[in-house]
Amino acid sequence: GGLTTMDWISVPTLLDEVNEGDETAVFELSIVGSTNAPVRVEVTILEDSNPGEVGFVSTRFQINEGATYGYAQIRLWRTLNSRQAATVSYRLDGPAAALAVLGGQTRRTATFQPGDSQVFVQIPLVNDTTAQGTQDVTLTLEPADGGLKLMTGFESSVLTVADDETPGASAPL
Repeated sequence: GGLTTMDWISVPTLLDEVNEGDETAVFELSIVGSTNAPVRVEVTILEDSNPGEVGFVSTRFQINEGATYGYAQIRLWRTLNSRQAATVSYRLDGPAAALAVLGGQTRRTATFQPGDSQVFVQIPLVNDTTAQGTQDVTLTLEPADGGLKLMTGFESSVLTVADDETPGASAPL
């Protein structure tokens, strides 16, 4: 079809319960009747029986204390084995006033159901009437049971909590 034609090649994989580790598949692609050498493609197939990794989908989240929904929504994701349920714990560290706005509970859990590669956790907000300014709370995943590892670089996230009683900076004249 010409040099600009592109198409996908489907290669079915077998969903098994055997842990054979990561594997490499090698393909050689050639065009019938072409004098060009075949193109060699190597694909790594990750073993999905391994527990995998979990992490926050972003290193930063933000919420306003008076948000319409009444909670901060944080997204976590996991790789590889999503066939089993998994639960991870995370802790909240920050100024007491910011933790109070987030309900005061400093240790929480997130549960992945079978088939879930991502979950949204909701941290309830307490919309108080005290002006405390914008504050940061660090969310940190704790080592998980069952071999689930923490994703390097995504094992913690900062949640910025903006205060709805604190006036914003005034614009210069």
